[in-house]
Amino acid sequence: MLRTKSYNRRSPQPKKRNHSSRDEPAPPPRPKRYIYPRDYETQQVKNDCAFCGRNHYSDNCGAVDTSEEREAALDRNGRCRTCVSLKRLGHNNNCGREQCRYCQRSTDHHYTICSHPRHEFTLPWDYQSPTPRSYRERQRDDSRDARHHPKEQSRHGTRRH
Repeated sequence: MLRTKSYNRRSPQPKKRNHSSRDEPAPPPRPKRYIYPRDYETQQVKNDCAFCGRNHYSDNCGAVDTSEEREAALDRNGRCRTCVSLKRLGHNNNCGREQCRYCQRSTDHHYTICSHPRHEFTLPWDYQSPTPRSYRERQRDDSRDARHHPKEQSRHGTRRH
């Protein structure tokens, strides 16, 4: 007599194996590059961005989106694509090759222009949006103007011209 296993709703179901996944390991997930808002500047470090000149790490710059735009910004700003430093007299592009933190290859590109990572747009913990501050300042200015220049009204509540 041949015995078969039976399963009821409470029994754990047998796991189905996918043979192709056993034969070929899944590729590792692409690393993330965290992109911050264009107007972000940090107070934690002093670091001029190679792309826009603001005080934040170049890798997190939101002013340039693609690796092609990043490369063009380096060229426009007179910076080396390998070390991101300013090209000065004597800089001959013989910068040392380093392993890129994103593609893990020893290449002649700086990790800030690597096309391998996917971009994740996020807000850093110390980000302060200028919009609410501007709105509050406008409200404060409007209330000051109202106090110093009250509208003239007649006895009937209409303005005089």
